[in-house]
Order: sequence, then C-alpha cells, then structure tokens
Amino acid sequence: MKDIINGLKYFDIVQRNIGIFTKEEQLKLKNSTVLITGTGGIGGPLAEVLVRMGIGKLILAEFDSYSVSNLNRQLPSTVEDIGKHKAKVLESHLKKIHPYSEIVVIPEGVTKNNVDKLVKQSDVVLQLMDSAMTMVLQEALKRNNKIGFTSVPLLNEIIFVSFPPKGTYFRDIYPYEIDERNIDKSNDDYRTFAEVMSRKKLLVNDYFPVICAGTFVSTGMLAYQVAYYLVGEKIIFPAFPAHALLDTHKMKLHVKYKYLKYFYNTILSVSFIKRLILRSIKRKIERKIK
Repeated sequence: MKDIINGLKYFDIVQRNIGIFTKEEQLKLKNSTVLITGTGGIGGPLAEVLVRMGIGKLILAEFDSYSVSNLNRQLPSTVEDIGKHKAKVLESHLKKIHPYSEIVVIPEGVTKNNVDKLVKQSDVVLQLMDSAMTMVLQEALKRNNKIGFTSVPLLNEIIFVSFPPKGTYFRDIYPYEIDERNIDKSNDDYRTFAEVMSRKKLLVNDYFPVICAGTFVSTGMLAYQVAYYLVGEKIIFPAFPAHALLDTHKMKLHVKYKYLKYFYNTILSVSFIKRLILRSIKRKIERKIK
C-alpha cells in the first residue's frame, strides 16, 4: 500500500486515536480484517466507526436493499438510496472517509456456500443479521476457531455478547431448529431467541420497534470491544451466560455472569440439560476405563 494517499498518511487520519491506543496497537488495527454480516441499523454505522478508527479491511456481507422503514436508523441511507443495495451504498460512503481502509462487498450476503471462506479470512466476525443464518454463522465460527461479537437494541435495552473460540454458543443454551428451505430470509428463531434474552415480548405488528439512538449505542459498545480485542485486551464478556444488558431508559447496566441467575431470567433448555447429563456420564465412564 502507498505511504501517502490523497496527500495523507495513515497516521494523519488516526492521530487522535493515539493516547487511547499506542502506535503499535494502532498498527494492529490497520492490519486487521473485520467481517460485518449485515449492514443495516448496526452494521452500517459500525462500519463507519471502524473505518474512522483505522481498521485496515472490512468485509461487508449483505444481500438486502434500503427501504423506507430503514430511514429512521440505518446509516448512510437517504431517500435517494431507497431500493439501492445497502453494502454498495455504504462502500461508496466509506471510501470517502479513509483511503487506507480496504472495503470488500459480498452482495449475496452470508450463505451456506461462502460462510466458511468469509470466516477464515477474518480476525473478528460481527453477527448483525436478523435471520436464522446467524445460527449457521455460529457453527462456522466454531469450526474455524474464530471469535464473534453481537449487540442488539431491544426496545429500551441493549444486549452485548461475545462468542470466543471454544466458548458457549447459541446452540449450547437455546434449542432451535433451522428451516433449511428458507434459511437466508427466515428470522423466526432469531426473534424467539431475542425475546428469551430480553425476557419480554418485542414484536409490534410483526417487527421489532427500534430507533437510531438504540442502534448507535449498540454500535459504540461493539466498536470498543472489537478494537480492544484486536489490540490484545482481554474479552470482558467471554460467552453466554456472561452477557451485558444495558437499560437505556433507567440507565442501568446489568451483567449476567452466573448460570443459575441466567437460567432463572431466561428458560431452562431440556436439550441443554440432557447434554450436561450425558457429558457427566461420559466423563465417569472414561475415568473408570483409565
């Protein structure tokens, strides 16, 4: 890559980052690749924040186009962008901000055919899809030993969780069945999971109410944790049931660490309990054999 682009050096653009990050840490951000799966309410502004922070490469996986209902929260959408592909509009916007950030658009979004390839080439995966494909993405994270982060605004609450390698994933705590015939677009399982996490009904006329303030708070939470992870900081919410829930109305942060409290606040999964019992039996048998 050139040392000077448009008359600017890389550190000219990110000079105000230094003090929060050292120059060595900033170079780690420059050499990082982040996969954003879904460039809507959170993915759009998050891509811009990460580019302004100096992330070297962003992969934008998105199949959808902007609609009128996106205008209340999804950057950089405007009335003129209705009907245009989200990631392509975003790509054009990002290229005007940071010439040192490489932007790659995957116009078909995440699919069963490309999920492993996308995950393998990324240092961090941001799970921002509101479909059952999220579950397929998580399986790919486990197969490829990669970390995933997600944050979701649910009414007046913001949920933040991370899924590190060899950690706990959706399937470990929440029984779900994937509709293979409509997996790319189906969001029934995801919606059910979100309602379990927030412990309340969320749907209004078959959609989640959400405003830009919520998506921007989610964006900030994600951006900080992704950057800290990339420069070598410890993950603060390593896996379920260690997740953060911020009540933006009452300005309270709830951190769920304990298993018993988590299950009390959500649901007991029979399949999860079965796996625990079987795992315990297996270990006892292995001990006797040894």
